[in-house]
Order: sequence, then C-alpha cells, then structure tokens
Amino acid sequence: MNTNTIVKTLNIDPNAFMLVNELNYILSTEQDRELFINATQGLNAKLFSHRRQMDSVLRSMRKEKMKKTKVSMYEFVNQFKIDPIAALSNLLVERIAPIHIRIVNERKVTAERIYELHQQYPHEYLMGLLIWV
Repeated sequence: MNTNTIVKTLNIDPNAFMLVNELNYILSTEQDRELFINATQGLNAKLFSHRRQMDSVLRSMRKEKMKKTKVSMYEFVNQFKIDPIAALSNLLVERIAPIHIRIVNERKVTAERIYELHQQYPHEYLMGLLIWV
C-alpha cells in the first residue's frame, strides 16, 4: 500500500499538499501505512470531525517516531553543520525543504536555539518553533 492508496481510501483531496506531504513523510514504512489505515478505517476526510480524527492519529504517530529518534544537542548541532535538512527532519520528524533552511538562516537562528526550542515545545513543527525566535 502506498500513500496514494491512503489518499483515495480516506477521500483526501490530492491537492491538500501539506497533508499529503505529511502522510508521505510520517508513513514512511509499510507498517506505518498499515497502522494508519487501520486506525482511520471508515473515516472520510471530507467530514471535518473525521479529518480531526485523522490528524490526531497522524500526530500520535509523529510523537512515537520522535521518541525513537532522540538525539543529543551535540549530535544535532554537528549534523546540522553537515546537512541542516537531514538534521531538522530527524529532530522534528517532518519534511524539511530548502525554503525552511533559508528562513532559519534569514532569522539567524542557531542550531542550538532550535534544539532548545524543540525541548521546550517538543510537538511543534519548525515553523511553529520559529515563532518563538
């Protein structure tokens, strides 16, 4: 099963790019996709209450992945120097694009500061963390 199958099964608008992107990133394994489809079986993304349930399942899965990918500040800072996209993706469990790195650089946010903010607000996405800068 791939993400396109999930999109069709749950009646998700394929033009909902942010959601589809998140599905692609968080549901990276067949096991992830099976867990998600089992937890959301019978839901329809066109219904607001069902969409909220899908979001809740996706957030829970992201939190679980975060627990499994804990890194120290030292590891994160070193990885950020080499590959900021991979470092942020790994820390925050979200798809990071070059535009995100440009925003981080424009705001002159250090890797250390991002890590500290992530420790304070562990379930925020990058753009949410940058509000605090």
